[in-house]
Amino acid sequence: MKRIFQVFLLSAIFTTNAFAQFTLTTTYAGGNGQAGNMFNVTALADIIITSFDGNFDVGGPYTARIYYKTGSYVGSETTAANWTLLGDSAPFTATVTNAATAIPLPLSLSLAPGNYAFYVTLVASTALNYTNGTAPLTVYAQDSNLQIYQGIGKAYEFGGTFGNTTTSSRIWNGTIHYDLGGPCDDPPVPGTAVSTASTVCSGASSFTLSLTGSSSGVGQTYQWQSSPDNATWSDISGATNPNYATTQTATTYYRCAVTCGSTEYSASVLVTAGVAVGGTAAASVNPVCNGANFTLSLTGASGVTGQTYQWQSSPDNTTWTDIGGATSATYIAQQTSATYYRCNVSCGTTDASASVYVTMETNPVNCYCTAYGITCDEAINNFTFDTINNSTSCSGGYADYTSGGPTTSLAQSLSYPVSITTTLYYSGDQAAVWVDWNQDGVFDALTEQTTLTDTGVGGVFTGTVLVPGTATLGTTRLRARMVYTGTLSPCGTSSYGEV
Repeated sequence: MKRIFQVFLLSAIFTTNAFAQFTLTTTYAGGNGQAGNMFNVTALADIIITSFDGNFDVGGPYTARIYYKTGSYVGSETTAANWTLLGDSAPFTATVTNAATAIPLPLSLSLAPGNYAFYVTLVASTALNYTNGTAPLTVYAQDSNLQIYQGIGKAYEFGGTFGNTTTSSRIWNGTIHYDLGGPCDDPPVPGTAVSTASTVCSGASSFTLSLTGSSSGVGQTYQWQSSPDNATWSDISGATNPNYATTQTATTYYRCAVTCGSTEYSASVLVTAGVAVGGTAAASVNPVCNGANFTLSLTGASGVTGQTYQWQSSPDNTTWTDIGGATSATYIAQQTSATYYRCNVSCGTTDASASVYVTMETNPVNCYCTAYGITCDEAINNFTFDTINNSTSCSGGYADYTSGGPTTSLAQSLSYPVSITTTLYYSGDQAAVWVDWNQDGVFDALTEQTTLTDTGVGGVFTGTVLVPGTATLGTTRLRARMVYTGTLSPCGTSSYGEV
């Protein structure tokens, strides 16, 4: 389960809108969530379901997948074969949570009076919100035409179940849009075929066909057809619902034969088989510091529905190795040596991007991490180290004395006293210094940190710095820091103190 239990609002809202004559809403109280919900409904009259809304975390893009079946979901919680797939939505984003977000999957699902179940799930995401309940399999929202029952939460896809049939339910947060059914009209109005994707990868990505502008009614039947040339048509076996989810291996036209006594054919839609284009790899930073994050991305690559990515690295631009987990269009990387990167883009076929060579930063000054104190309590009012004796007031959280500031000369294997004084002392104050002995642009917390001791007198902290015998000769950088409680670190922001 994704979030803790929250108190939920037991309410149902019955309104009308421009997209369907009727709507029935459960709640948008949220409070919990996972990938999806299963729930039962009872049609009290002939209805035609036209679309769904849901409750999702802000973000995306998401793809919703909707199944239905006759009878209850109980006994079919993990059995996909017992369900009919209505289709996958077009990708969508949610701009607000605990409020309605339309699922872009147009439907024309005729339900005669009786009992049915729906399974609404996000594809490979746990951003669907629902509400905890205590009365499984009881009516939660109803109007004169439709009843929606408390159900269960589901992990993707037909995965783990959250809730049960006795004491704990998961209430679907959403709205069902529907029209009242009636006898279909002869001749029917077939409308226009549409697809959730105009270009897809060969055999790899599912898309959903549906109709817009078509008539509906009890007794109306559907038969989807395909054609390579928009002239010669063949029935698609089993494609007899108003929505049809499929894949393809070649560019194809689709239409639907709509029958109510006589048969009319919808306007067709063309779905193109995409071709992978790798484009060119690029790095957000180049050169990079040892162990620092940078982002790899692609320019000029194809962007086909169902396209997959695999980033690779190479020491010589010849021998390539897959990077584990680097399977998105972008990848956040780190490195300790200069490296080539490329991305294999697959869409039926695979095309490798042009590579990018990411080198190492040679000037350590450009690699030191940032550090800052927000409030000037625990200001460093005096810093003394060997011949350095530097008294200052608060600098606003960070003071840089590397240009024209005090310096000192040290010898390998010798020890030197160091002290930090603050005039605004609090119990719990801490102080430390770091010296980049190997001049690699990193203040190492294990080998380059000296933690000072609170003397208990006047806010003075003292310690002894031992210069390693292996310290790199030449000019290097020292960082001193005072903070109030917490962890002493050479990097990052603290609420109190100075660097």
